[in-house]
Amino acid sequence: MKSMCSIPLIFCLIGSMHTAFADQLPTDPGKSGDTTLVGIDADADGLRDDVQRFIYLSYEEGIFRNALIHYAKSFQKIFTNTLQPQTCMQINSRINLAFNAVGNASGKMFSLIHYESTRKVRAEFLNNGSRIHRYVNFFKIVNSE
Repeated sequence: MKSMCSIPLIFCLIGSMHTAFADQLPTDPGKSGDTTLVGIDADADGLRDDVQRFIYLSYEEGIFRNALIHYAKSFQKIFTNTLQPQTCMQINSRINLAFNAVGNASGKMFSLIHYESTRKVRAEFLNNGSRIHRYVNFFKIVNSE
């Protein structure tokens, strides 16, 4: 029987397979990256530079890191899209698929590394008041649908 978790992992591997080394990462945006809701994405890869740097410098190259990048790019959409109900539901579905891909890539769904790694990525995103406010509003919409 086909696992439901294999679909997001396959998507993650195909859709996000890339390698970056520390010298190829965008520069750290520092405090200037915290001044706006969206943040800075100098390399235009769909992920805030500070979050990208955190993942690449914290996790070894491989399937697990690729899954975290996919999760982070899905999560980033909370901050780059309008908070319309249909859009929020689509983003939430993508986040859930990516969350499952991280669990699958960790070797065990709902393991400590699965939860801790995604929690740390969320913490990188939610590093100022406007981002926390946006996240709360996003989930109010998702939970009301």
